[in-house]
Amino acid sequence: MTFIHLEDITPIEMEAKTDEDSGKRVYLTPGGEKYASVTTVIGSNPAKMKGIMKWRKRVGEDKANAISKRSTSRGTKYHSIVEDYINNVLELDDYKKFPLPVVMFHHSRASLDRINKIYLQEAALYSDTLKLAGRVDCIAEFDGELSIIDFKTSGEFAKKPSLDLLMKLVTQDLDKVNATILEHMQSPVHLIPQLAGHLIAAGGKRLRPMLTLGTAALCQYSGDRHIKLAACVEFIHTATLLHDDVVDASELRRGKLTANSVWGNQPSVLVGDFLFSRAFQLMVSDGSLHVLKLLSNASAAVSYTHLRAHET
Repeated sequence: MTFIHLEDITPIEMEAKTDEDSGKRVYLTPGGEKYASVTTVIGSNPAKMKGIMKWRKRVGEDKANAISKRSTSRGTKYHSIVEDYINNVLELDDYKKFPLPVVMFHHSRASLDRINKIYLQEAALYSDTLKLAGRVDCIAEFDGELSIIDFKTSGEFAKKPSLDLLMKLVTQDLDKVNATILEHMQSPVHLIPQLAGHLIAAGGKRLRPMLTLGTAALCQYSGDRHIKLAACVEFIHTATLLHDDVVDASELRRGKLTANSVWGNQPSVLVGDFLFSRAFQLMVSDGSLHVLKLLSNASAAVSYTHLRAHET
C-alpha cells in the first residue's frame, strides 16, 4: 500500500498556551480568539473525572500511575508506527521491542488502508461555531470522503474477540505445522497414528501452535524453526489431553468419544507417552539448549499443575 500525499496545502498556524484566567490549555486562532482544546473540554467532563477518580481510588495511586504510563508509552509507539506507515517508510524491524503496539497496528491496518489522499498531518483546526480548537493526526479522504482522523489506542479488546486476524497472519505456516504433525505421528505400531489421529481429528483451534507462529511473525522471524517448535507445542498439549482423559475417566472430548473410551486406558497412556517423546525429539532437533530448557520447563509446569489439581 502506497499513500498519496498532497503537497500544495498550507496548514493553519495556531499557538497553544495556558490561559491566565482559567488555567486551561487554549489555542490562539488566526483571528485572535482563544478557544479551549478538545482534550481540555473532554477531560473536564464531570462524569468522566468522577469515573477516573473512582478508578484511581480502587486500584491505588501507584498502580494507576503505572497503568497510565504504560498506556501513554503504548499509544506513542503505536502512533509512530502508523505515522511511518502512512508516510510509506515503515520498517517493522525498528519496532521489534514493542510487540503490543505492533499487534495493534496489524489489527488496525485494514482500516488504515481505507485512507486515500492525505491532505495534512498534525494539522491545527478550529471552529468558530463550537469555539473549540486542537490538532488532529491526519486530514485525509477515508473511503473517498474528506475526514478528520485521529489515531487512538485502547487497553480493551473488542467485545467479541476473534482469532481471524491471528489466523490470517499464520495460515500458510499452520499448514506446514499440520503436515509436520502428521509426519511425526507415523509409526510401525498402527495404533499410534490411529489413536493420536482420533484426538487431533476431533477438532480444536490449534491455538497453541497459532500463538507460537504468531509470535514468530510479529518478531519478523524469517526462518523455519518455528514450524517444528509449534508442532512440538501441539504434541505436548495432545499428550496431556490423552493422559487427562484417563485420569478423569472422561468419556467425551469436543463432543466425541475420548480415546480411552474407544481403545482403553493403557493404549491411551502409552500413546500419550509416545507424543511426549516426539515432542522432545523435535525440541532436540532445533539445536538450541535455550529452547529445550524453556519447553521442558513448560512441560514440567503443566504436569505439576495437573498433579496439584488432582490433590485438591
